[in-house]
Amino acid sequence: MSKALATKPADRSMKTLGQTRAIFGLAKNRGLSDDELRAVVEEETGSRSISQLTRHDAEKVIHRLGGNSVTPRRTVQHRRQRAGVPQIASASHLDLMRSLASHRGLSDEQLEQLSVRQCGHYPPRTTVATNKVVEALRAMNRRDGLWH
Repeated sequence: MSKALATKPADRSMKTLGQTRAIFGLAKNRGLSDDELRAVVEEETGSRSISQLTRHDAEKVIHRLGGNSVTPRRTVQHRRQRAGVPQIASASHLDLMRSLASHRGLSDEQLEQLSVRQCGHYPPRTTVATNKVVEALRAMNRRDGLWH
């Protein structure tokens, strides 16, 4: 493997077969000719070549053609995490935190105090902050025999 390929950043990797199929399928559904499709690709990426699209460029073309992202949510979240983008805490994650607190018999005020001690604010805003509170509650519940 050449050194240039080995050091190529992940976001510049080539499009997937699924992305290629999505592009041509969406173009067909919209009744676009080959030249019209290449014009759309050129407007989005600056190049008429569909075969040379990167994953990111392919996503832009798919979005432009009215399609949904073909990248799985888990992959998107992993890429964001690696890039250092904080993830906002989901409702289900916050519900888990509240459920663990109720197992322990904590009131809303006591959960708020624990959250402030663990991450500095209530409610936790990111998954990292929520994980701190959840893991603290799990440890306390496990220690006191409240964990199943």
